[in-house]
Amino acid sequence: MDTSLETLEGLLDTTFSETFRKFWKTYVPDKTPGFAVQKRKLGGEFGNRGPHPRFGWLIQIEETLPLLAREVTLAHEIVHLALDQEEYPMICGKQEQDNIWGPIGANLHSVLVHPVVWLRMREWGFPVDDHIRVKATGRLKDLQSMDLMRRSPSRKQFPAWQLWLLQYVLARLEWGEPEREQIYEMFAKYHLSVGRQGEKYVKRLDSLGCFEPRRLTPPIVARAGQMLLQHLDLGTYFSLASTDPAISTWVK
Repeated sequence: MDTSLETLEGLLDTTFSETFRKFWKTYVPDKTPGFAVQKRKLGGEFGNRGPHPRFGWLIQIEETLPLLAREVTLAHEIVHLALDQEEYPMICGKQEQDNIWGPIGANLHSVLVHPVVWLRMREWGFPVDDHIRVKATGRLKDLQSMDLMRRSPSRKQFPAWQLWLLQYVLARLEWGEPEREQIYEMFAKYHLSVGRQGEKYVKRLDSLGCFEPRRLTPPIVARAGQMLLQHLDLGTYFSLASTDPAISTWVK
């Protein structure tokens, strides 16, 4: 499939910025595997990626995104592909999984590598903070419209509790400070176990350097992944893989 900049501009109905063009020349194709791009309705996601039988990977972009958000989302997914090549661990499902497991795997992977993804995009000059703020504001509105006391799962509700906890931890990890504080206060107000336990995992990740993305080498990210899989009882359903054979051996 033709993934030239001109073709993608037509597909995404946008004109790429000079920042994106420089980014593209650095990352594609030397630092990423082959991929195709598709625009479609994703039902809430800005973008995602997955295996493609012909082109290696398929990047999907939400078709209703504002023009600048399409460019930032595409860059975000390309950095993900580059991190795979650089031996950062990936989350892999061990068996066929139903609908709830897909979001759990996606959130788990995001907790591990999004700090590095956002760091690199900031270094390139992409409007990362504005992009995250839009996503965070939408998520906060969704939560505020829900009856949290009724809808939040207990620790006995596996794996719904794990999904909520990972969503909380991801928000605390990557959102801007005002939004981080809002979700913390929202959960603390209702004394939910998700919030209390989530803060414990935030501290564990902080101790590994996950709030300092320049420190996050592939082995450190793999240790964080091991910790989450073990303590959240997810090791039966997911594993860590890496293009580094040494990491793939010791994270099993």
